[in-house]
Amino acid sequence: MFFSTRTKVGARRSPGRLMPLAPTVGGLLRVVVPSTPSAPVFLGMALADETLSLLGGVLFIDPATLILTTAMVSSGPGAGVAIAIPATPALAGLELFMQALAFDPSKPGGFALSNGLRAKLCQ
Repeated sequence: MFFSTRTKVGARRSPGRLMPLAPTVGGLLRVVVPSTPSAPVFLGMALADETLSLLGGVLFIDPATLILTTAMVSSGPGAGVAIAIPATPALAGLELFMQALAFDPSKPGGFALSNGLRAKLCQ
């Protein structure tokens, strides 16, 4: 199992750090964003990483390889999503790059970006 996060000096951490839980082939990829503002939170997932300035923050996923954008369900002090991973052995070893975006009127551009997350699917 392999998880790592990409944060850059000066990168804004709102709406919090992405936290993955056990991404396995045939299982669920669960992502949680703690301490989100009381606003909709969206997760972007891509096949490659990137470092781009966007909305007063840093985008760590490559928009050209974006494969999923989904709303995250808020409950309590955070927001989360569970994504079913197909039971296809060829997916083992695939790296996915994720980042959350939340509407936040107190931030420049009205949005807050989380840190970036890299998750490698395992058997």
